[in-house]
Amino acid sequence: MTTTTETFLLGLVIFLLVWGGIVSFGAMRLLRRRRLRQATTPNAHGMGYETITFSARDGTPLVGWWILAPPSTQDEMPSTASTVILCHGSEGSMDHWLPLARVLHQAGFNVFLFDFRAHGRSGGRHTTFGMYERDDLLGAIDVLAERGITRVGVWGVSMGAATALLTAAQMGKPSSIAALIADGSFVYLKRTIARRIHFWGIPHWLGWHIAAWMLVVAGVRTHGRMDQVDPILWSKHIYIPVLYIHGGLDWLTTTAEASLLVAQTPAPHEFWIVPDARHGETATKYPDDYAARIVGWFQRWL
Repeated sequence: MTTTTETFLLGLVIFLLVWGGIVSFGAMRLLRRRRLRQATTPNAHGMGYETITFSARDGTPLVGWWILAPPSTQDEMPSTASTVILCHGSEGSMDHWLPLARVLHQAGFNVFLFDFRAHGRSGGRHTTFGMYERDDLLGAIDVLAERGITRVGVWGVSMGAATALLTAAQMGKPSSIAALIADGSFVYLKRTIARRIHFWGIPHWLGWHIAAWMLVVAGVRTHGRMDQVDPILWSKHIYIPVLYIHGGLDWLTTTAEASLLVAQTPAPHEFWIVPDARHGETATKYPDDYAARIVGWFQRWL
């Protein structure tokens, strides 16, 4: 009996150590700082710019690019043109946004791009998928307000889309955000992480439990509730017009999940499903249609 009990306890200890190691490694990978993979500047895309250093609402140092609309596209001074803030995804940076920023720039919009915390040129140690990135977007809105711009559009992809939705819900109404585009937002972060884990050959049921505990550990490390960043929890409090974009082949978020998110949004909204696009692919598969919809949405509401 004693030997059996000791063997059981030893096995339990080994299991807990292995499980803890897997979950801790996963949480570390989830929160890790993303390095800048390919640096460029707006000049390379034919746009003049100003580099702005500013702070998130919680004091995290951030870096952004301020791009004025070209005077030739405006009946008035470019400084008074409508302004759109761009929010990149969890593996990106503002550098990746420049081809799309040029679309807005040529259409006569001012554009403000910035790197989220723990990305690119900005400070910060942890990526939190919207939990603290909301403070980054609010900091961007604050720095534009200092320049007299109190009404903006926000366009986000993936994590940037989720962050934009969370921020809009937090601001309520009236809001400095007048229009929003959410391309490829996750709906349930835990499900998205579990699907990524499953991609590596882990059974889905096991990946689900790993993802759940990853979020617990990540929350402890960042002193927050990363299980509360699901946009579906906040969409009922979004009162600004939203254009939702979803790829029908997105394996990280199902069309059914995205549809539920859209249905719960009380504000005026449109839902563009692109059947043959994977996660974040719509802009590259259908660049002309994508550009027309983006520009049209902001022209309509800004």
